[in-house]
Amino acid sequence: MEKYIFVLSSVILVAFLSFSTVVAHPRAHPNFPDFEECKTAEKATDDDLKSLKDFNLPKTRGAKCVMTCLGEKTKKIADNKLNPEGVTNWFKVSPDYTEQMQQTVNEILEECRNITDQDRCEAGFKILECLKDGAMKRGLKVPFKRPSQ
Repeated sequence: MEKYIFVLSSVILVAFLSFSTVVAHPRAHPNFPDFEECKTAEKATDDDLKSLKDFNLPKTRGAKCVMTCLGEKTKKIADNKLNPEGVTNWFKVSPDYTEQMQQTVNEILEECRNITDQDRCEAGFKILECLKDGAMKRGLKVPFKRPSQ
């Protein structure tokens, strides 16, 4: 049961935008976009992305923008909002996918469906926070920690 909870909680967040996993293991999922392309497009520095390697939520604008870029490229974010269909499609190709897991993911996606911001990078960050909070509310272990202020 603990393995199921860990896998589900990891998949909820990692399947959403794959941020920390893509930083540490850029080819851990067959649908990962080119991480370096987002890093370059968003003009992010290695310092911007350092916290992501430690599974912290992004602290800098550069890190938030890279995370958002990855979400857009994998169709998990569109028009500064969560794209539940994109998340579901990505999630279904995970080797750990089950219908029971999808039901929990759907509940969390519903909670986060209307999160947005005019600033695309802030929108991506707020969406990730919502997904993390939704997973934690259900008692799931989440790989991300809040940034220290």
